[in-house]
Amino acid sequence: MGHHPISRRNKSQMFDISIEIDRPAQTVFRHIEDIEAAPAWYSAVQSVAKLTAGPVGRVLETSWRSPSSKSMHC
Repeated sequence: MGHHPISRRNKSQMFDISIEIDRPAQTVFRHIEDIEAAPAWYSAVQSVAKLTAGPVGRVLETSWRSPSSKSMHC
C-alpha cells in the first residue's frame, strides 16, 4: 500500500500498512470513505475529528497508535 509519513514536531516516521479484505472493492470503498468512522474498523486510529465542513477540501485531525504504542497526532 505504500509508505505514509507521519509528522510530529519535525520528526517523520514511515510505516507500511497491508491488509487483505475478502469483499468486493465497491463494498470496501463504501465503508472506508467515511474516514470519521475509522476508529470503529481500524485499531491504529484512536480518533478522527472534522475541523472543516464539506466533503471536498475538508480538514481532519487524527490521533494514531503507533506500533510502539505511542500516540501520534496529525
